[in-house]
Amino acid sequence: MADLEKDPIPEEFRSIAEAGTFWDTHSAADYIDDLEDVEIEFDIQHGQFMVPVDRTVYAQIKNRAEKEQKTISEMLLIMLQHELAA
Repeated sequence: MADLEKDPIPEEFRSIAEAGTFWDTHSAADYIDDLEDVEIEFDIQHGQFMVPVDRTVYAQIKNRAEKEQKTISEMLLIMLQHELAA
């Protein structure tokens, strides 16, 4: 999109959904000159880790989670906590 054709970035969005709609239909690459650098700090107290799991083990966890009406993440956490407490 050429500079002359691009829509201006609104001064303010009325909601997160409105901002999402704008950026879903516009490329930030077209607005590089309009963006400004900001400094930000994060104090991450908790984290999640991605760990590879064998397909067979994953299927077993998924089936058990469905039976117990839990998410796969919840079921895996319960199973790990139980195993580590033993």
